[in-house]
Amino acid sequence: LSGATVTSYNTPVLTTNRWYRVVVTSGVCPSATTGSQKITVSPAIVNNIVSGTQQICSGSTPTTLTGTVPTGGNGSYGYQWQMSTDNVVFTDITSANSQNYSPTALTQTTYYLRIVTSGGCIDNSAVVQVTVNPLPMVSNFTAVGLSNACIGTAAVVTVSSTTLAAGAYTVTYDISGTNTATGNTSSMTFASGSGTFTTSVLSNAGSTTVTITSITNQSTSCYSSLSTGNST
Repeated sequence: LSGATVTSYNTPVLTTNRWYRVVVTSGVCPSATTGSQKITVSPAIVNNIVSGTQQICSGSTPTTLTGTVPTGGNGSYGYQWQMSTDNVVFTDITSANSQNYSPTALTQTTYYLRIVTSGGCIDNSAVVQVTVNPLPMVSNFTAVGLSNACIGTAAVVTVSSTTLAAGAYTVTYDISGTNTATGNTSSMTFASGSGTFTTSVLSNAGSTTVTITSITNQSTSCYSSLSTGNST
């Protein structure tokens, strides 16, 4: 090899197997030749494809991220899944060394990729994003008014909150008193700290209480329960 006259040697890019040996000379002494060392060149890893892009609600567990069986390398594959919360810095997930990966519950959007190693080759998959949607913020959600209604008509409930984001929601509520119902739902548009929804038809005269039990974001299907209800 032209110019390869030092104690170490960096090979060029290889596309096939190669054998190397070293011939050592010193003065008038006979030369000595080492045994041959084989460098095995494996084909590049391909078909490292993962899937599982999805949207979940905060605190939920994503469905399993699945990966294809790759090709290339030496035919034997090692896997390492990594995760990131900024899609820039990725870190290994402990014990995530299988073809597929089942994430734990998440509270923020998280990115995943799979590293495949085989025969000295390494390949990173494309990134899979699990988007985490927030739950409706109902910490100070309050029902502030219930309109009077005639028999055979519905009532309008007014609600307020400083933490609930603007948007379209489904309100689940119970009715008690002279009128009763359980698990009724109604749509509500919430903006600027307040919103209204309409109850089912009230058939009986007398005092009626509406108790809100949960709020669901219609865009994300994420919901929050009001554990003690919220009545008016």
